[in-house]
Amino acid sequence: MRAMGKLSREMVVQQGHQTVKLKMELDGPLKYWLPLLSATEQNLAVAERIRQHLGTTDPTVWVDAFLVAEAVRQWLNTDDPAVWLPAFDYAEGLRQSMKTRDAQRWMPAFQKAWKALQEHNEIEGVS
Repeated sequence: MRAMGKLSREMVVQQGHQTVKLKMELDGPLKYWLPLLSATEQNLAVAERIRQHLGTTDPTVWVDAFLVAEAVRQWLNTDDPAVWLPAFDYAEGLRQSMKTRDAQRWMPAFQKAWKALQEHNEIEGVS
């Protein structure tokens, strides 16, 4: 049990004299929903920032945006809203233009476009 990490999604179930170790696997599309199902200090801060950014506490408005923001924040590997919030705005616009909630569709398009935009900005900054 000591080897199980805090965020490992592993558990031990004991019934009588029998014990079994379980692991909840959330891969593929389910992984996208994990920040909504499992709160951390980081994603709670992102959720609050997104609600402020959108000016609403209505979950029908902020939940999709939060999931986009959290995916972007994780991809950028930062907790700094000054870094992830502009990227979120770009990703959310792209996601809406693609008319999809499927991160497996919008995320690769966002990553490619964001990298190209960053490279363009670096070139502009040098010239």
